[in-house]
Amino acid sequence: SVLARELLDRAGPTAPPTQVEEYMLCQLNAGLSGPLSPGEHPAAYLASLDQAPEQPFLLYLSAFAAGPPDASYDDVFLLQEGLRARLRGAPWCEALASIGSGWIALFRGDAIWAARDFARALVGFQALGDRWGMMLAHSGTAELATARGDHSSAEASMDEALRLAALQLSHRANEARHDIAAETREQ
Repeated sequence: SVLARELLDRAGPTAPPTQVEEYMLCQLNAGLSGPLSPGEHPAAYLASLDQAPEQPFLLYLSAFAAGPPDASYDDVFLLQEGLRARLRGAPWCEALASIGSGWIALFRGDAIWAARDFARALVGFQALGDRWGMMLAHSGTAELATARGDHSSAEASMDEALRLAALQLSHRANEARHDIAAETREQ
């Protein structure tokens, strides 16, 4: 967070025209230790988007860094649905928006909406083969089941999330071994 603040001090108060997303990443990292300016909320970045970012993980990071806005759940829902509409045509972003809507609905107490959006996210991430996204969807489903008192379903969803995590870690470890072996052969 300190290094990000130093970088922002050097870059100045506005993003260079060709590095808006990179600048936003610095703002998000710097803001993890507290707002950069009084009243500033990273969710403003989400509200400013008119299309999917080139680096769509910024959507997740900005929501994570921002936490829930101070607005009412109804206002947050409207913001989220507006964002979802602007992200149409970007499948990963659409699936991630469903994760966000699912959590907002869960916190709001709307179990039907939450279940629908976590399921929508799962289908979207499955279509993309994205294990990380599937893990998010399953963990949201597990939390929803826990809130309903359905611990058996919660356990099954969490088990699936953990299974996917293990697969992803195994895949990454195999990639690393392959890369190391290739570098060794080149030397």
